[in-house]
Amino acid sequence: LEKVDYEARKKREYELSLLHQQVKPHFLYNSLDIIIKLIEMNKNREAKRATSKLADYYRNSLSNSKEIITIGKEMKIVEDYLELQKIRYGNLFTYETDVDEQVEQLLIPKLTLQPLVENAIYHGIKYLSKTGNIKITGRLKGDYVILSVADNGVGMKKESMESILLNNPEGHFGVYSVNHRIKLLFGDKFGISIHSTEGEGTVVDILLPSEQGGI
Repeated sequence: LEKVDYEARKKREYELSLLHQQVKPHFLYNSLDIIIKLIEMNKNREAKRATSKLADYYRNSLSNSKEIITIGKEMKIVEDYLELQKIRYGNLFTYETDVDEQVEQLLIPKLTLQPLVENAIYHGIKYLSKTGNIKITGRLKGDYVILSVADNGVGMKKESMESILLNNPEGHFGVYSVNHRIKLLFGDKFGISIHSTEGEGTVVDILLPSEQGGI
């Protein structure tokens, strides 16, 4: 039984690492594209700032090669990502964060929030005729932690919401990966739920345990 448990844990760690590695290159390509476009437009100051933010992002996301980090560190990573996207898209959106201090000390798979924010921008806010908004919140609720990524984008159909979580659809790998990684780490009752109304926006909730002694 001990051997089976050990092998199951190693398999879980391998899958977490593999899925994580599949997410990271996508962000790198997009960030380099931002910098190239800024240089082509002779916006050297913005290009320098974007390069600095990209360095900050990888300094935090690759530090100590840990796959599991605190929610506080995860927030720093996603804020660097959001700043890069604001450099690229200008006034396309604003963002705000509101995560309780006690939540910031708990653990989360690295690069959980960034794919959800990316999805909000590319599949929701980008199609608005007005300025979009993204809000990231984090609260303790009994035995659970609920992190939410809310946007006022174009929303999605119910069939799309179900497909994103279950079938790894084209263009939504990051969201599928996040859900899968959380379930691998904490168990099937944890993960992502999506609430959306067409024309109004989308809220993605991440459910995590508040007791994490087994990690």
